Amino acid sequence: MIQHLQHLDEQVTTMVSIIIPAYNEERRLPATLDAIKKHFKNTREHLEIIVVDDGSKDETVLVANKKKARVLKN
Repeated sequence: MIQHLQHLDEQVTTMVSIIIPAYNEERRLPATLDAIKKHFKNTREHLEIIVVDDGSKDETVLVANKKKARVLKN
């Protein structure tokens, strides 16, 4: 029974959502997203990164899309 429970525990993953508010962050966003992904790389958590763009005039949305973040526009 204990082995069975341990096996179940190994399959359980946690969903982690990180929400990043952004306004004209094209220069800082790549390093931020890379650091977050690196931190979660060897974990069992399922990671979702959401960038909420607040009307940026630069390439914030493009950068977030290239880094595979989900983008919401405010």
